[in-house]
Amino acid sequence: MTDPLLRQMIRTVTAVAVVALGALAAFVLPLGLVGALLVLSLLRICWLEDNIKTDLMGRAEMPANHLEALNQRRAATRLLTGSDGDAPTHHSPDLMATAMRGQIQALMAAGLAALAVLVARDLGGKPLIDLALGGFVLWLALRRADRLVVTLVHLDARRPLPHAAIMGRHPWVYSYRVDD
Repeated sequence: MTDPLLRQMIRTVTAVAVVALGALAAFVLPLGLVGALLVLSLLRICWLEDNIKTDLMGRAEMPANHLEALNQRRAATRLLTGSDGDAPTHHSPDLMATAMRGQIQALMAAGLAALAVLVARDLGGKPLIDLALGGFVLWLALRRADRLVVTLVHLDARRPLPHAAIMGRHPWVYSYRVDD
């Protein structure tokens, strides 16, 4: 699987499948369960954002708690598959933050796709306005999927995203904070 075109197609299909699974979950599952999954996804996103901001950004070495998690993941992979695969021996905090940003983008893409279906189907307003709003939210989900493809390209090459892309925020979001 060294063909670059095939690798790019796999990344794109992966990102679109995340959006499709989010939309399918909103179609198939009951409304309360979809809402609970969206809340859990939002909590996971907040936790990952906090880890990126407080534990990984601006560090030269990986924090001990993240190294322990990587070692546990490597041990589980060794137990299940019999080998470490192509796990690198050196991990940078920026590469870990890039992987976490990829998780955030996948959760956001799936959550926005589910929200798009809920808005288009269950909002209860005029059908044309509901479909337009649902289409807009679906467009937002596809934008997240596009960003996920870029993150997957960086992860496949074992290169971190630029710091501005890892943070994923506009400059005004934390403009009120004074960091020491």
